[in-house]
Amino acid sequence: MGQTKPTLYIVGLGLSPNNITSEALDAMRLVDAVFLETYTSKGPTEFIDYLKRIRNDLIQVSREDLENRNAEIIMKKLENGRNVALLVIGDPMIATTHAAIAVIARRRGFNVKIVNSVSIVCAVLSQLGLSPYKLGPVATITYPRIGVLSMRLMKY
Repeated sequence: MGQTKPTLYIVGLGLSPNNITSEALDAMRLVDAVFLETYTSKGPTEFIDYLKRIRNDLIQVSREDLENRNAEIIMKKLENGRNVALLVIGDPMIATTHAAIAVIARRRGFNVKIVNSVSIVCAVLSQLGLSPYKLGPVATITYPRIGVLSMRLMKY
């Protein structure tokens, strides 16, 4: 029976403890090591305290750790066969930093799972009553149906 490759979970926490999904909580509890970055999006002290109550072994990482050192602190855990979560306030794929870390992990042969959540971009648009369609065309790519993958570009 083959061994499963370690997985990096890049977990979006939303904008407050009330936004954390059950999928995000499951990922936090499932993994061997949990890292939290707070430089791409700041979180209130209460939010971080809440996360520490879920995982008291939470490790805070800096921009230096993730960008200048190519997330080596995380990659070393994965290389040691550990499943790891990188927690991100907001949605994890809004910042290019997290996309770059996903690429690094995949290139090194690790599994990557993205756990999405609400970002400030979505929240600001909806709170202001703005339509994302006013920002430019939106493309909808559907699941293949009858062997055909279709795309619809909506312009308003």
